Amino acid sequence: MTYHFPSTMSPHPTTLKTYAERIEAHSNATAKKILQTIDRKKSNLCVSVDVTKAADALEVVRRVGASVCMVKVRRRRAGRTGKRCAVLIADALRYHR
Repeated sequence: MTYHFPSTMSPHPTTLKTYAERIEAHSNATAKKILQTIDRKKSNLCVSVDVTKAADALEVVRRVGASVCMVKVRRRRAGRTGKRCAVLIADALRYHR
């Protein structure tokens, strides 16, 4: 079965703009920063990392950091290395700016 959208539907005007053009429309600093990153890296890919070991999270970030605009990391088991891991991941992401 094929679904046909009604002919009266048109794309939202925002989706017709480039990410660079959308930056000026936002008053939210975080939204602007994300859009700037997307525009600079020419990628809107986001990666969600769900791991138990901090080293695994860091490895994923090192491998995909250059190709994505955002990485969300969730460790299922917090340990004493949590703060240290966060610093290492942040450093790895800064490297891939």
